[in-house]
Amino acid sequence: MPIGFHRVTRAAEPDPDAPPYTTFGDIGFADDSSHDGRWSLRFDLDGGSMAAALAPGEASAIPGCGYRIQGWVRTLGLHHARARVEAWYVDQSGAPAESTTSSHSELFNDTAGEWRMIEVTMPPAPAGAASIIIELQLLQPDRFAPPSSPFEPVFEDVRGSVWFDDFSIEHRPALTLATRSVSLTPDDPSSSERSLLTVAVQDVAGEPALVEVRIVDSGGTLVRQAQFESLTGRSLHRIELDGLPVGWYRAAALLRPQDDDASDAEDGNRDDDDASVDGDGNDPEVLATATLDFAILPHAAPPRE
Repeated sequence: MPIGFHRVTRAAEPDPDAPPYTTFGDIGFADDSSHDGRWSLRFDLDGGSMAAALAPGEASAIPGCGYRIQGWVRTLGLHHARARVEAWYVDQSGAPAESTTSSHSELFNDTAGEWRMIEVTMPPAPAGAASIIIELQLLQPDRFAPPSSPFEPVFEDVRGSVWFDDFSIEHRPALTLATRSVSLTPDDPSSSERSLLTVAVQDVAGEPALVEVRIVDSGGTLVRQAQFESLTGRSLHRIELDGLPVGWYRAAALLRPQDDDASDAEDGNRDDDDASVDGDGNDPEVLATATLDFAILPHAAPPRE
């Protein structure tokens, strides 16, 4: 087994009611096929479902930060079984972190002996998360498509092989938006207040990044936009909302690496289309996105004496 991995013979923690994994069939290093280098991890079916998992504490997690797991998979001889990767957060004791749910890749059946990329995108880690469990799985249909009736036949593969190789964990920064009001005179709560949009960034990467924010009204008209440099660690930025008419608005923000193009954007030399923020997160250069719908409400009239 690779360092830090072990064979799983019980149901995964996030789903303890799932059928157990088998102890038969082989899991081990193989040099007959690899995506890169000489070795890969090979699963050889002998009926049943199989899994190998990374132990708690081997891959640290930071609450508030998301992660992307990428690797490569190859299958041969599978007809009903599927290969998959599943991941979830655990606390210091190794138990699933509070409010955590597992994330998993798509199911791979027949790659015709070719290597295919396999990926799991995890949401931001909840409070109390300490590490990430990664489980490499070779699953029979009863684990991913259980029968709707006890009389429904379930077909399984008795033979077949899967190879896993070249896995990595990529930290994904967390970007959050919120609105708040602050009193201009803290000692006098009845004084006028200033409305703010706050943009919080949590990032442990070693390079500074650029935050781009756009605010549009209910008709889609741009009413505010801003850019900030976000250093490593945690940073908080504020955009004043004073002067906006009463109504509904949408704020969209993205975090991207700070490069020459981003520097041009600060100087106003970047095309509007290139600097757009749509929150879809499909641009590979985008590290994180966030959107927030909010309303500007009329100020309440001060109480009469």
